[in-house]
Formats: sequence, structure tokens, C-alpha cells
Amino acid sequence: MSEENNNLLVVIQHGKEDLEKAAVGFAAINAALAQDYHVVVYLMFNAVELGKKGVIDEIRMEEGEPDLPQLFKNAIELGAEIYLCGPCCNKRGITENDLVEGLKIGGAANLVNTAVQSGTLTF
Repeated sequence: MSEENNNLLVVIQHGKEDLEKAAVGFAAINAALAQDYHVVVYLMFNAVELGKKGVIDEIRMEEGEPDLPQLFKNAIELGAEIYLCGPCCNKRGITENDLVEGLKIGGAANLVNTAVQSGTLTF
């Protein structure tokens, strides 16, 4: 990994309606963290539901699929910065008090600034 570009932005757009896509995104996040990338995650659209307290613990994956709950928890433990889209949260009535510890609600300016400084993956 080059010291010049060790930033990665990962945008997850799917939540409980498509667990496979969310899990593959979090697998990529874990792989990047294992390689010492600085990872910023944005949960957008239905993916913001994953950031609510208790939701990730209720998810059961099908056999053979990546373990989304474990990948999500690993990402937090390994230091990923995880933001939830502000307007997406507003639409769903999600507030800072509803979030898993360590997650934050972020705005468009932060998303754009992070994207400009990072490589970007979307899932």
C-alpha cells in the first residue's frame, strides 16, 4: 500500500432488503482495514437502518453468505469511521440517540470531502 493514498471511502446503499450486498461491502471494508487503510464508511438509503442499536444483532445470514453482523462489528473494532446519511436518517426518523456507539450522522459536505481525498467503492 502506498503511503500517499491510504484512504478509502466505502458507500453502502443496501440494508436488510439486500443483506448480501451489504455483507460484501463490509467484507471489503474489513479487507481494507486489515491492510492498514484508513476507511470511512457512509451508510446511505436503506443501509442507515443497519446503524440503529440492536438491528445488526437481529440479522441472520443464509448459509454461505458473509457474516454481516460479525463484519459490521469488526469494522467498528478495527477503527472504521462510520457515518449515516443525514437526510436518509431524517426520512426514517433516526437520530444520534438511536445509533450504535461510535457511529455518527454525516452530511453531504463531509461525504464529498472524503470522496475527493480517497479511493471510493460503492455497494
